[in-house]
Amino acid sequence: MRCVLLAAAILHIALGGAALACGADQKGNTIFEDTFADDSGGWDLQMARIQPPNLIFSLGERGKQALNLTFNATDGDYCVDVLLPADTSAYAGLIFWASDFLNLYFFRIGPSGNAGLWRLVNNQWANVFKVEDAPVEPTNVNHLRVMVEDGLITMFVNGKEIRKVRAQTPPGLLRFGLRAEPGKAMSGTFDVKFQNFKVTSGG
Repeated sequence: MRCVLLAAAILHIALGGAALACGADQKGNTIFEDTFADDSGGWDLQMARIQPPNLIFSLGERGKQALNLTFNATDGDYCVDVLLPADTSAYAGLIFWASDFLNLYFFRIGPSGNAGLWRLVNNQWANVFKVEDAPVEPTNVNHLRVMVEDGLITMFVNGKEIRKVRAQTPPGLLRFGLRAEPGKAMSGTFDVKFQNFKVTSGG
């Protein structure tokens, strides 16, 4: 038992104090899991690339996203680890309830401690909520988690619950994915890296 606790502590330090990687606290059976060891995960990679163990967006002036094209999930426990680029105002997060590329929900974080839920409807963004005190680690791995059950969305950053929101579940087969966006003050090109994506059935 002592060895297990020591190993957990070492991993915690290695992640710069962030919560343990995805899978440590998710509930239910695994629906989809990808450590980005290769490009067989079914992702749309027109705007992203796989460089093991990362899925990477190289950001310029516009946001980029990737939906998974071979798996679907509605209710579930979604999780990913994300590393924001140092010294930028880039945002990154999880997409869920995506009917297509123009209709989806997006839970994102930024390096200054902001986090929020955004909804894209017919390619028009609307902010559902945002906070300025999320425990974001600007230069370390951040653990993002979204639990969806019966229309209740619960969002976490590094193990801390940020907000619960009730919403109407969209009809049809829904996809999930990842997205990154440049901040207003950014210039040049910067990489946003995602690791350890996992979706379980929740419950």
